[in-house]
Amino acid sequence: MKSKLLLPATLIFLCACSQAGKDRDLNVVLAQTPPEAGYQLGGSIDSVEIDPEKDILTAKGWHMLTPKTNPHELRVYMPGAESVLSVARMERPDVSAAVGDPDLLGSGFEVRIKLRQDADIKQLCITVDDKHYGHRLLSPHTPDQARCAASG
Repeated sequence: MKSKLLLPATLIFLCACSQAGKDRDLNVVLAQTPPEAGYQLGGSIDSVEIDPEKDILTAKGWHMLTPKTNPHELRVYMPGAESVLSVARMERPDVSAAVGDPDLLGSGFEVRIKLRQDADIKQLCITVDDKHYGHRLLSPHTPDQARCAASG
């Protein structure tokens, strides 16, 4: 009897592991300095919302990270950022179709960042480094969003 119970549990464990390996985690790192010059535009910061009562910034958009790149990492430079609260990957069939690259289907993201109480967001930079697309700077979607001023 015990071996019959172990076998299904083992199979379930193996299936869970193989599923987890299919979808890479999306990580966010808070950068201490703005990106250096040389990044090409690629990707978009579609929206930025700030909850002033909770001091939380939520940014949504899409990146140009393909399966060839590991780890999948968004680097965020934003004076006033305290910590990353969460990040979620979202499917973006519109991006995949527009760019003509099925590898960009999972390129959507939503990141929530805790801000210092005194934060005045005047600069927001999100960059990625991809083995296929290279160094990319996500561009703001609307003119009223905080811009990125690269160093160098």
